[in-house]
Amino acid sequence: GMIKDYDDWRCRSIVGRMLYVLDDIEGAIAVLLTVKDIKPNLQDVPEKGLSEAEHMVLCLRDISEIIYKLMGNVPVAITYLGHAHAISRAYKHPFRSADKGGIWYRSLELMEEIGETDKAVAKAEAMLEEEKDNFGKNAYRYYANKYLAVQAAKAEDYAKGADLIAEAVVAMEFRASAEDITRMSHAHPTFAEAIKEAALAATENRAL
Repeated sequence: GMIKDYDDWRCRSIVGRMLYVLDDIEGAIAVLLTVKDIKPNLQDVPEKGLSEAEHMVLCLRDISEIIYKLMGNVPVAITYLGHAHAISRAYKHPFRSADKGGIWYRSLELMEEIGETDKAVAKAEAMLEEEKDNFGKNAYRYYANKYLAVQAAKAEDYAKGADLIAEAVVAMEFRASAEDITRMSHAHPTFAEAIKEAALAATENRAL
């Protein structure tokens, strides 16, 4: 149900995030910083609403963005995203609203912004290796492939980018639906496989 007790850190997390949405940046950071060091219960799996882990991850995500936008302190922003990612990985249940993979991907974007592109690429490649046996809907593999594809395009490495382009062109030419794409064979691991993962996610989250 609704959390109404302001002494409950989850309530303050919600208030802080709402202030951020309303562009009250100073008010948001003042509230969010009161909960940043709390350790969420990773065994909390509520039937309704967000888990403690998800509340904390969303809180850390917004603190990171505020620090980035307000102060331009990219290393500290990355640190907060790292804390959010660690909680996301430790929590073995799905989130209802937070994008686990997207939060991790954001850290790669910020690393690139401060000249650590090679390190970000290495992290993306390491994530693909770590998740190579986790088939089906997998946000980490999707975002790792996405980051590597973006970097390949920037480097004009068209051999890698062609994997994704060819897959999309074939689908468009034959007016393929997401269901059609899921029936096609894809080599593993390849960039084209990310297209199939997206199609699987769009068709009842079925596994490869």
